[in-house]
Amino acid sequence: MLLPYFLNCSFGTSRPDRRRPRPAGYAGAPTAALQDAARRRTNLSDDSAGRPFADATAFETPAGALQDWLDRFADSDASAAQRIAAERAARADRIAFGEQKVADLRMSLRTIQGSIALRLEQALDDIEDALAMLNRDAGLYGAELHRALTPPPSLQDVWRCEVTPYWRRTPHGPLLPYDNVTNSAQEKLFSIHLVLAALLASPHPRGRVFILDELGDSLGTHHRQEVLEALAKSTQEHGITVLGTCQESLLDDAAEHCGKLLYFTCPSHTEALNAPTRMFGYDANGERVELTTDTLLAGRTWW
Repeated sequence: MLLPYFLNCSFGTSRPDRRRPRPAGYAGAPTAALQDAARRRTNLSDDSAGRPFADATAFETPAGALQDWLDRFADSDASAAQRIAAERAARADRIAFGEQKVADLRMSLRTIQGSIALRLEQALDDIEDALAMLNRDAGLYGAELHRALTPPPSLQDVWRCEVTPYWRRTPHGPLLPYDNVTNSAQEKLFSIHLVLAALLASPHPRGRVFILDELGDSLGTHHRQEVLEALAKSTQEHGITVLGTCQESLLDDAAEHCGKLLYFTCPSHTEALNAPTRMFGYDANGERVELTTDTLLAGRTWW
């Protein structure tokens, strides 16, 4: 409880400075009894130096008046204290509940992040196994995927998954990262193995389509055959479809490994359209080819 300014002074034997101005009246007191008590207090403290200071009984009336005033608010003060205590307890319960919810959400977040990390590790393990299999089948010397998974440190950040393919160039050499300078033909073969490995490691690779542009480009005869054989073997074993484009100079090599061939011809630079597409294919059942001939040729304009 804050006391009015008129009681905010100390009792003692020292005399006040008479040069200090005194308040005009005691209008700040909440009751007439307290106004009278304040007046008595001031008169007692301002007595002349020759008059002895009053004993303690002189303060009974001011003290009683102050006590009466405080007693009037005792019940409301007590209820206010109880209300404040109850509100503090309720607020503490809400804070504890919120902190528990935050802790539960953090635990759930860590569990989800652990599941995501495990799933990523499993997927990369599957790709690594498929890459190693393709690498060995091609007569090479081993390959691995080195990776680092970093969960987001906060809700505003993202996952970081850094994967670096490594492969061995010689039978007894070390595993080197993919961007290490090497033979361009070996590098292209490895890149095709890596993409194929990602395709084969998918949950259901059968029926998927793998599109390659400039198939066998910039490769010598030997390495070109390696690439084409790896693709043909993957299509047969895993039931995937490879659509590859190549220049006319590579057509004979590609034709040995493909089941169907579409031949596009540009008659001249002045023509807006290509010549009709020529189609070549192989099917052990010749009758099936004959049954589809009319449909394939329908509406075609012959040049």
